[in-house]
Amino acid sequence: NITSSLYSGDYASWQHLWQGETLLQLDYTHVFNEKLMLMLSPGGSLLNYKLHNTDLQSLWNIRFNAAMRYAPLQKHSVILGGAIGNNQPSLSYLNTANQTIDLYQIKRGNLYLDNTKIYTALAIYEGNFHRLLNIQCKLTYTKNVNNIYNHYYVEGDKLVSSYASDDSFQSLSADLAISSRFSDNLRTNIYLKYGYMDVPGVSGLNRNNCSVSFDINYFIRSFALNAHV
Repeated sequence: NITSSLYSGDYASWQHLWQGETLLQLDYTHVFNEKLMLMLSPGGSLLNYKLHNTDLQSLWNIRFNAAMRYAPLQKHSVILGGAIGNNQPSLSYLNTANQTIDLYQIKRGNLYLDNTKIYTALAIYEGNFHRLLNIQCKLTYTKNVNNIYNHYYVEGDKLVSSYASDDSFQSLSADLAISSRFSDNLRTNIYLKYGYMDVPGVSGLNRNNCSVSFDINYFIRSFALNAHV
């Protein structure tokens, strides 16, 4: 990927970024029996990037995906999984630009940003009860290490808006989806979600949120009536 940005005005600059990623990944699936299946995908990632007039930077990262599916009963299954990945900063953050916005503000890039490492773990349960009721429960945890964020500080008599990557970000979400088919004409869907977000380091920010939705669908030959809350 090659990206360029041209700055003009009181700060004239040409920013040019080369980015490349080489992946080595092995996919392996093992079916133990009708109830148990294991999927593994280990690998590595070599990131190369070079900003114009700066040194080439190369970084190795571990890439890993794993999932296990267990179906103790017919139409019932549990999935456990996890992943390790990475993300690379774009030219919007990784640059040497230094823009004066007005008498009080400066916007500045950061050449020394780390690559974000992403860790994910999830658990899913899916069940079908006599065609009438379908349930899916999902629990997901995500943590971003060296997460890129807006960084503000005072320099002289001006406020500088830049970027940093010395903090982490983590989130937890729980989802419950229930669908019912009372007949060929009447169907309902209920969806509940709870989310928690935490930025423990620099800002100490955390938030909770939840959402609920409810659908009723009624079919009359070629027509469908829908009510949504």
